[in-house]
Amino acid sequence: MFWNKFVKTIEISLFISILGAQIPPPVPSQYQDLYTQLSGQISSFNTTISAGWNGQPYPVLNAAQLRSAACEQGSQLFAPGYYNGVLNEMQSLQALGVNTMTVHVDFPTLDPAFYSNPADYQNYLNFYIQLSKDIHASGLKLLIENAVAFPQPGISTLDPSAFLGTLSWAQYEQGRAQQAAVIASQVHPDYLSVITEPETEANAASQPSANTAGGSVEMLNQILAAIQTTGVTGVSVGAGCGTWQANFQDFANGFAGTAVQFLDMHIYPINNSYLQNAITIAQIAQAAGKQVGMSEAWLYKIRDSELGVLSSSTVYGRDPFGFWAPLDQSFLQTLSNLGQYMKFTFVSAFWSSYFHVYLDYATYGSMSASQVLSTAGEQAGSAINTAQYTPTATAFEKMHVSPVDTIPPSAPTGLGFTATTSQINVTWLASTDNVGVAGYAVFRNGTLMENINGLYHQDFNLPANTSYTYVIKAFDALGNLSPGTTLIASTRSNPDTQAPSVPTGLTATAATSSQVNLSWTASTDNVGVLGYKIYRGASASTVSIYSNSSANSSADPNCSPTATYYYAVAAYDAAGNTSALSPVVAGRSLPDTVPPSVPTGLKAASVSSSNVTLSWNASTDNIAVSGYRIYRGSTAGNMQLMAVVPPTSYSDTRVSTKRSYYYAVAAQDSSTNVSAQTAPILITTP
Repeated sequence: MFWNKFVKTIEISLFISILGAQIPPPVPSQYQDLYTQLSGQISSFNTTISAGWNGQPYPVLNAAQLRSAACEQGSQLFAPGYYNGVLNEMQSLQALGVNTMTVHVDFPTLDPAFYSNPADYQNYLNFYIQLSKDIHASGLKLLIENAVAFPQPGISTLDPSAFLGTLSWAQYEQGRAQQAAVIASQVHPDYLSVITEPETEANAASQPSANTAGGSVEMLNQILAAIQTTGVTGVSVGAGCGTWQANFQDFANGFAGTAVQFLDMHIYPINNSYLQNAITIAQIAQAAGKQVGMSEAWLYKIRDSELGVLSSSTVYGRDPFGFWAPLDQSFLQTLSNLGQYMKFTFVSAFWSSYFHVYLDYATYGSMSASQVLSTAGEQAGSAINTAQYTPTATAFEKMHVSPVDTIPPSAPTGLGFTATTSQINVTWLASTDNVGVAGYAVFRNGTLMENINGLYHQDFNLPANTSYTYVIKAFDALGNLSPGTTLIASTRSNPDTQAPSVPTGLTATAATSSQVNLSWTASTDNVGVLGYKIYRGASASTVSIYSNSSANSSADPNCSPTATYYYAVAAYDAAGNTSALSPVVAGRSLPDTVPPSVPTGLKAASVSSSNVTLSWNASTDNIAVSGYRIYRGSTAGNMQLMAVVPPTSYSDTRVSTKRSYYYAVAAQDSSTNVSAQTAPILITTP
């Protein structure tokens, strides 16, 4: 569209055009009369302001709707990644000098009775608690509007009408009061407007009492009492109405007579005396010692004859077109003047999406209102992500930031990257700015790749093993550009799919009676051999993975001297590619010729006329003791082998009464190495 924000010169640098200087498209003929009417009404009201205002500035909080965080977005608030978009929109508004975020948290969003699943209520509450923390951590204030939710094309998808239809007036008042108390005590906004458009609320909630000054004041007092019982401090509570509200003075006077800290108002249509009504409401507030604020305002493009005739969606559907931009700027400037003239606490713009995008009427003018709003919403989201601003945005900043911002942001720091064979992801830390950072320009090898409202850039479809130079620069909404920070990053090489060569020359050499040493010729690989897998088996056909080695040699220390083992080796690389097995070779350890130690501690554990039980201490062996030989004789020099047993005890049941026997024991291993016998012991049976 004509709101193209960035231009690249022959130098490797970025210059951001001041969009407010661009000529807007012509006003279509069917809207020329309306444009003229609205322009005249704004001009006339400015004359009224000028007549009473001495021109002295007043520190009005500059607020705007954080529309992506409104409860009317419904359950998509909890969609993966959605919250990042909320933070991006917050940053984009902060870059325009907005110091107060306005967020709708309408009834019954934080009423547990609205949900069949308690987790849904908790999700909404957690969302707004976290949002409040992030807004305050950014040095901003939070203004929450707490009215009633209802479905509106282009604004709200949340539809609580079935639930609201079950509530009596008393139940409705109680529900509104309880939700306001939850917001005040748990979300902790700086400002909480609990009644905003009585007429709209009465229609949406099917509660006629809400559109009477008496009923509205009654509900307000219940809300204030509920908030007071929480003991929360630091939350300024207010209530108000639209300047088009019938009997608006009755509402304003009624609210001013309560314990609220401020009177609120909304300004949308400026027909009739609606602009002048804003001054009247402010005067009522100040006469009662109350502050005054404007939590919502945008210019309705509606003729006097269309009031009460056109649907709200039809009116909203006129806003997105770019030919209205000068009128939007004039309206916002008028509200800024009004706020300073009447010493408002805050003034909040509603349709903040038009700070980022307008639509071309020639292209989209034939669409239905709902299609226009949907298209504008989608394009606004994209424009926020790519840090684009309309002339209305830059004019809006100049209204509130004085002198005009000429200070660039700080240079980005902390650059880093991750890479694959075809992609590089560059990240950096946030820059700082005297107003706010709007976004970052990303250059690759001197060419502007993108502008982004974020701290990362993804570069796709790159060749493998290639180096690039990235330069990141921060900019603000008026085009002040920081110095660049440079990073050199490379894509990775193509993945290694080639296995190493098969090991050759495998040998298995006996080292000891329990160990076989293996060696082989090292394999080769296109990248590098990481190690070798050693296979072992009882036969050549049953080898399986046994151990690993980082070198071209290994040892098997767990061999039996009587067994033959079969070995093979495979090489592998860092990518996990593994070669085929080497030829299988057989190996065995050296024969075992070392006998076990002589058993010690031989004694008779028990003796009877028919049984002699012997016990002794276990022997040791270089490999393992396989058993013990038991000897018996009538004399110490005439010993005969009686048995071979594995345990360290033996019962001789072949004895007679009153007989003497000599016993001795020797240990043996599996290689039939036998130790010397113990010294004989004499046993006489009773």
